[in-house]
Amino acid sequence: MPPIIYGDGLQTRDYTYIKDAVRAYDLVLNHSEPINEPINFGTGKEVSIIDLANKIIELCGKKDNIKPVLVEPRIGEGKRLIADATKAKDLLG
Repeated sequence: MPPIIYGDGLQTRDYTYIKDAVRAYDLVLNHSEPINEPINFGTGKEVSIIDLANKIIELCGKKDNIKPVLVEPRIGEGKRLIADATKAKDLLG
């Protein structure tokens, strides 16, 4: 079945590889001093939803016969979500 994309597909997200997320939490848990403030983890790189969907279709070998289906956007969904991990870099290296 084709992936359903809410909106035009040009909205972006910052996806973090699971091993990197686990490492980030490990750094926080094993930090020499407690960290009592919010920290963002992420790559700082935006990936559009349409590009992600097309890559998944390609990896599944369905590039020639499946295309994403665009439907009405969800109310209140952000156009861009990207992490600023500057504080994490400063505190945890």
